[in-house]
Amino acid sequence: MLREVRSLRLEDHDVGLVAVIDRFDAADGTVVPVDLRKGRPDSAGLPWPADRIQSLVQAMLLKRAGYRVHHGLLYYAETNQTVPVELTRRLSGRHSTWFRRPGRLRSSRVPRCR
Repeated sequence: MLREVRSLRLEDHDVGLVAVIDRFDAADGTVVPVDLRKGRPDSAGLPWPADRIQSLVQAMLLKRAGYRVHHGLLYYAETNQTVPVELTRRLSGRHSTWFRRPGRLRSSRVPRCR
């Protein structure tokens, strides 16, 4: 049975991330996050790095919420093209370290951070 959910907000306070997933499809105990993009993929037909990272964050938050996720999808409306984003153990492990909760930001250019 396939079920489609639109606009799901997920947050994880341990890693300090919030994501709104445009759509995710659920079937046989596995979910696939689908991010809807207005533009197009790069000239090689691959997702842009920022789009890929966003898809990985969505998958990571779904996994941390207890869902089984094996890949994500990026839909580019300009070219009507769907590009998969694979979640290998090495890839999801490497990127998940980018999202550790940072310490307090200190910047002389931001008044409240001085």
